[in-house]
Amino acid sequence: MQSRHFQSGLSLIEALIAIVILSVGLIGATKLQLSINMATQVSRQRVEAMAYARNKVELLRDAGACIAATEGPTTPYQGSTAYNLAVTCTTTTQPVVTVTWIDSKGDSNNLVIQTTI
Repeated sequence: MQSRHFQSGLSLIEALIAIVILSVGLIGATKLQLSINMATQVSRQRVEAMAYARNKVELLRDAGACIAATEGPTTPYQGSTAYNLAVTCTTTTQPVVTVTWIDSKGDSNNLVIQTTI
């Protein structure tokens, strides 16, 4: 009779250990999901910055010459990220387009495109 009482207490301890292990696994999965979401958001911001810079390069190609300019902060897309754009000219046909922004982690980022028009 005594051994049966000991075994019922042991299964309760096993259940508690299983709950702790499950909880640790769920916390790990949640942290992984949060880091994936952050990486996706930073990637989206980089794609938006590249599209913004490419659009400016195309406008300069249409104009046929490099025109130094500064724009921003502006939100050219539906996101909440504000981008600053600067165009400098090494020659009349070689613009350098620089886009800067602050990402969702608070880090400053920049993207530079140098081309010939």
